[in-house]
Amino acid sequence: MVRTALRSWGTPATVRPATLDDVADLIALDAEFGRGPVARARRGSVGARERGAGDRITERYRAAVDEPSTRLLVAVVADEPVGVALLLLHGMASSVDSQPCLHVAHLLVAARARRRGIGRALLAEAVAVADELGLDAVSVGVRPGDREANRYFARLGFAPVAVRRLAPVALLRRQLGQLATPTARPTGGPSSPVLRRRLRTPGHSAADRRRDAAGA
Repeated sequence: MVRTALRSWGTPATVRPATLDDVADLIALDAEFGRGPVARARRGSVGARERGAGDRITERYRAAVDEPSTRLLVAVVADEPVGVALLLLHGMASSVDSQPCLHVAHLLVAARARRRGIGRALLAEAVAVADELGLDAVSVGVRPGDREANRYFARLGFAPVAVRRLAPVALLRRQLGQLATPTARPTGGPSSPVLRRRLRTPGHSAADRRRDAAGA
């Protein structure tokens, strides 16, 4: 579906599904914000891991063009991409609320095109897609520290639901005091004596409990 929003600057902004030909422009738009692996790769300030992350973002855009579970939208003015929105068609309101919703996983508007209705045009198309799928809600991912974006979405009626935090496995292992990578445990039952005692059935005998305590 193609929608057009009339802009005050005189040139209409059109929202349409992205194609593979748009991916390079969308990556450039992503890098314009000066953050993330794509932007840092352009500045030459990343290692192999982050260059790989930049490649994954490029592949994610390319895959989203044809994936049936996503819609990749682009807003263009005079054939120039000025905004992008990545929609996930089978989202949930939060990790504890299974209400199905349309999730706007990624929404960017070029700095030169802000405050001209581009974001609203992209979100209007997201609402149209939600209606098409019979979904009653739309969610959006926002960086916690992005005050401007949070205020923008709050004014449109988006309420905070949950904050998702991310930690590298290696860092989390250190913080938890796990200096070595844990080995795989048998799947037949709990391996800890403490867990065995906690999960014991009510009919366990006193002798069994004494043997378990001695083994602990």
